[in-house]
Amino acid sequence: GNPHNIDLHAVTGPGGGAASSNTAPGRRTQFTFKALNPGLYVYHCATAPVGEHVANGMYGLILVEPPGGLAPVEHEYYVMQSDFYTKGPHHEKGHQPFDMEKAVDEHPTYVVFNGAEGSLLGGKALKAKVGDRIRLFFGNAGP
Repeated sequence: GNPHNIDLHAVTGPGGGAASSNTAPGRRTQFTFKALNPGLYVYHCATAPVGEHVANGMYGLILVEPPGGLAPVEHEYYVMQSDFYTKGPHHEKGHQPFDMEKAVDEHPTYVVFNGAEGSLLGGKALKAKVGDRIRLFFGNAGP
């Protein structure tokens, strides 16, 4: 297995906590942090090769609300864009190994939202009624 850690963009200091969270295969690591600055932050595994870890879904979003919280809304949505870099052609069936060359060149085989193609289409579309207040959080895991 590979070592892992977590780079929390909400954390100030070197690597967003990555150095404090390095974890060897088969081991456990725990650390705490204070989220001092309100905002929406990406987190991801930051051990090499970072692109491969991100391409395998080791990322997400953390919302740090301001003191007193956010104003109420009817709908709150989180959308995360990410890229998949696979050795096989687009829509080839079966396991698709990671393609480092495509990742370095930033030529994704897939650009997806919330981890899947078509995740926000048809019956899965984000919906609101006229007059509804919505809050939309958008993150980009990137390559």
